[in-house]
Amino acid sequence: MTTGSFEVDTKRELGYEFKNPSNEDITYTFTPSGKWMPAKAEMGIPECGPEGIKQFPEQYQKMLKYPNNTAFALLLVNPKTNEVKELAKETKMTLKPGETLTFVVNDVEGTYNDNSGTLAVNWAAENTQPSAPSEQLKATIYEHGNFQGASQELTEGSYNI
Repeated sequence: MTTGSFEVDTKRELGYEFKNPSNEDITYTFTPSGKWMPAKAEMGIPECGPEGIKQFPEQYQKMLKYPNNTAFALLLVNPKTNEVKELAKETKMTLKPGETLTFVVNDVEGTYNDNSGTLAVNWAAENTQPSAPSEQLKATIYEHGNFQGASQELTEGSYNI
């Protein structure tokens, strides 16, 4: 299993891009943490974590970048499919080869510059492709189209057929 971490700068309206660099499907587990300020203190909006602020006033909710999601929540956005998920706790996702996710906080567009702080995201990757079979495979040998009655045991590894 491969692990790592990155920080999402809450001032960055474009968010943080995370890409599956592999040529295989990979299942990632993302775990967020941290606190940040969605506005200057005099605005009266409290510090929050990746879960954002529930029940934000409706007149402001509709102004958010993603109005159907929790205000100030950390979001996983798939720019290719436009799928948006909230990342308030440990979440698993399978990414196809080269697929990218954007991690961004849900704020009012054009106002990210008054935010302060970062959210940390730890990740762990596990390959979803089955490894070479653990049970032995039998390859029957034919020579010039005639059965030779021999077999060869193949074990884990790469094989060209």
